[in-house]
Amino acid sequence: MQAEHGTSRTYERAGTHNDESGWSQATVADIDMQGGWYDAGDYLKFTETIVYSAYNLLRAYEINPGIFQKKITPSLLT
Repeated sequence: MQAEHGTSRTYERAGTHNDESGWSQATVADIDMQGGWYDAGDYLKFTETIVYSAYNLLRAYEINPGIFQKKITPSLLT
């Protein structure tokens, strides 16, 4: 379904990433990846929104690292 908003065109899309997990080739392990989001940078390249999101996440970690739970180990990332 197509929707019009001013001069830009947006599209209604079905949900994605419904599996809610990731797969690591190095260890063949599932990693819980619930809670992600899309911003404009997922379909187009809008540097400002990507940088804004990254800054807010890093700043939140800098202010209060205790609220971030460690769920994966560095060995799963290699």
